[in-house]
Amino acid sequence: MIKSYLKTALRFLLKNKTFSFINIFGLAAGTLCCLYILLYVQQQYGYDKQHKDAKDIYRITTDLVLTGDKHHSGASSPPITPAMRRDFPEVQNYTRVVSTDILGAKQHLLRYKEQSFYENDALYVDSTFFDIFTYNFVEGHPAHALDDPYDVVLLKPTAEKLFGSESAIGKMVNIDDAYGKHDFKVTGVVDESLGKSHIEGNLFITMKSGQVGKAISNITEWAGNNFLFAYVKLRSGADPLVLEKKLPAFLNKYAADRLKALGMQKQLHLQHVNDIHTTSGYEVEPTKTVDPSFLLILIVIAVLIQVIACINFMNLSTARASKRAKEVSVRKVIGAGKYDLMKQFLGESFLLAFIGVIIALPLLYFFLPYLNDITRADIHLTFFADYRLWLMLTGLVLVTGFLAGSYPAFYLSNFEAIKVIKGNFTSRISATGIRKSLVVFQFVLSIVMITGIIIIYSQLNFIKSKDLGFDKSQKTGV
Repeated sequence: MIKSYLKTALRFLLKNKTFSFINIFGLAAGTLCCLYILLYVQQQYGYDKQHKDAKDIYRITTDLVLTGDKHHSGASSPPITPAMRRDFPEVQNYTRVVSTDILGAKQHLLRYKEQSFYENDALYVDSTFFDIFTYNFVEGHPAHALDDPYDVVLLKPTAEKLFGSESAIGKMVNIDDAYGKHDFKVTGVVDESLGKSHIEGNLFITMKSGQVGKAISNITEWAGNNFLFAYVKLRSGADPLVLEKKLPAFLNKYAADRLKALGMQKQLHLQHVNDIHTTSGYEVEPTKTVDPSFLLILIVIAVLIQVIACINFMNLSTARASKRAKEVSVRKVIGAGKYDLMKQFLGESFLLAFIGVIIALPLLYFFLPYLNDITRADIHLTFFADYRLWLMLTGLVLVTGFLAGSYPAFYLSNFEAIKVIKGNFTSRISATGIRKSLVVFQFVLSIVMITGIIIIYSQLNFIKSKDLGFDKSQKTGV
C-alpha cells in the first residue's frame, strides 16, 4: 500500500513539474528561514551548557541602592566569594574573573620571537577557573594550568597567530600593556568547540600575576568595588535557595558598618550560570546578553514563516484539485475509502516536506556564512554530531507535512465519485472561501512581519546613532 502511494505521488510530481517546483522550493525557502532562526535561538539558550558541573555553578550578583539610585549588577566585590567558601560548607569552590578593560588595559602587545601583534579581551582569573568552567584543551591540561604566577592560557586563534603550527606549551610570551612588560608561560590552549560561554577571552591570565593580583587580593572593601565577576560551585545536592537566604546575614556580618557609613543598601543573589546569557537588565556584564522576549519573538517569526509556506502549499494543492478529481473518483469506485485517500494525500505532503528539508539543508550550508554575518552569530552545522539538529529536522518535516497537507487531504478526499465522472468537479467541502481566507491571512502576516522588521531596524539605527551623553566604555561597577 505504501509503495503504491509513493509511486502515485512521484508520478504526479514528475507529471506536474512546474507545480512541484513551486511547491517544493516554497517549502524549502520557508524551512531554510525557519531552521536558521531555530538554530540561532537554540544556540542562544545553549550558552554554558557544556560545563561539567553546570547545575551547581552560580554567579554572585549585586543589588545596590545608593543616594536613591538602584543598581542591578552582575559583578560583585573581591572578598565576597573567598569568605563564602570559608563560611558556608555548601560552597565547594569559587573563582573570579575580571576583564583588563575595566582595569585600564584594553590592548596587549604580544611578542614571540619575530612575531608581534595587539590582542584584546584579556581576562585575569583565579587559578581555580578551569576547575569550575569546562573548556576543550587543544594543548595542555586544565588541572593546575594557572597555578603559578605569570601562567597564561591562550584561545586557539591567538595561539595560532603567535606560534603557527608549533606547539605552544611551555613557550614564553612577552605581554606589554598598561601594567608593563612581563614574560608569561603558556600552559594551555583552548577552543570553544564544547560550546559557547558568556565569558569570552583570548587570554586567560592567572590572577597571581604582578600588581593586578596583589591589588585584588589586598582589597577588603565589601560595599563598593563591585567590578569583578564571581562564581561559586556548590557541593552536589546543596540547595541554592537555602544558601541565598543566608546571604543577608553573611553580608551584614562583614559589611554592616561600611554600608551604613556610605549610606548604601546592598543585597547579594545567586544566579545560575545557564541563565546568565538569556537574562537582561544587569548594568555590568562580561559580554552582551540577549533578552528572552526577543528570542520568543524570533520563535514566533519562525513559526509564522513556516505557516506562510504551508498556506502556499494548501492554496496550490486545492487550486489544482480538478487535476486529481478523476484520480480520486476512480480510486473510490474501485473501493478506496475516504481515510485511505486522506492517508495518501497526507503521505504526499510529508514527502514534499521531506524533499523541501533535503533541499533546504545544502542551501542553509551555502548561505550560513552570510546569515552568520548578518546576525553576528557563530552557528555551525554538525549534522552527525548533534542529535538535536536531527530532532529539529524531523519535527519540521512532521509538522510542515501535517499542516500543509491536512486541508488538501480533507478537500480532495471529499470529492463525490459519481458527480466527478459526470463532469461536476465539486467537493463536499467548499475550497473558495477557505482559500480566500488563507490568502488574506497570508498577506496580513507578511505585511505585519515586514512592518515589524522596518520598525525594529529603524529603532536599532536610532539607538546606535543616539548620543547618550556618556562614554559607555568607561562605565564600571559601583
